[in-house]
Amino acid sequence: MDGLTKATLILADDHPLFMKGLLTALQEEFLILGIAINGKELLDLLKDQQPNVVLSDLQMPYLDGLNAAKQIAIHYPHIKVIILSAFYDLEMENKLRQVGVKGYLTKDVDSDFLICQIKQVLEGKIAFCEPKQYGRFCITPSSNNFLSQYKLSSRELEIISLVRKGLTSEEIATKLFISINTVEAHRKHIYKKLNLKNIQGVVEFAYKYSL
Repeated sequence: MDGLTKATLILADDHPLFMKGLLTALQEEFLILGIAINGKELLDLLKDQQPNVVLSDLQMPYLDGLNAAKQIAIHYPHIKVIILSAFYDLEMENKLRQVGVKGYLTKDVDSDFLICQIKQVLEGKIAFCEPKQYGRFCITPSSNNFLSQYKLSSRELEIISLVRKGLTSEEIATKLFISINTVEAHRKHIYKKLNLKNIQGVVEFAYKYSL
C-alpha cells in the first residue's frame, strides 16, 4: 500500500451490533468493500470483490471462519485472513496457522490495537495474540519504539517469549511450524541484536521487558 491508497477489507460476522462497531472503528483507516453475515455469504462476496484482508468471526452459520479460511487459501491465496473470536484457544490457533491464517485475536481488543494488528498483517507480519493474562507478546502501538530500539522482528519477539517459558529449540520449532535450523538462526540474530551471549541473558531480557 502506498501512503495515499487505503487497504481494502471485507468483514464477516453474524452479530449486527458487533459488525456496526467494526465498521465505525475501521472505516476511516480502511476501505470496506463489503460485509457478510455468514461464511457462505463471505465466499460469494469474494467472487466479485477481493480485498487485501478478510476480517472474519470464527463462529458463523453455514460455514465457520476456519473452513472459510481454508477455501480462501485455496481460491484466493493472495488475500490475508484475520480471525476474531470471543475466546482464544491454542488448539484453534494451530489449526488456523496450518491453513494460512495471518491473525487470531479476541473480540475484546480495543479499536487502536485491532487497527495496528491489521496493519502488521498488511506488512507481511502475523497477529496471533492471546489475552494478556496468558503472557504472550503482541505488537501494539506503544511497542513501536521498543522494536525500533532493538530492531527485533515480531518473530524474534515471539521466540524470546517462548524461550522465557523454557521451551527448547525443538519445541519452539514445533509450536511455530518452522525448522530447528530456523529457530537457531533467529537465536543467533537475537544474541547479536541484544549483545547477549547465552540463553540466560535472553530470559533476563524477557523478564525485564515483560515479554
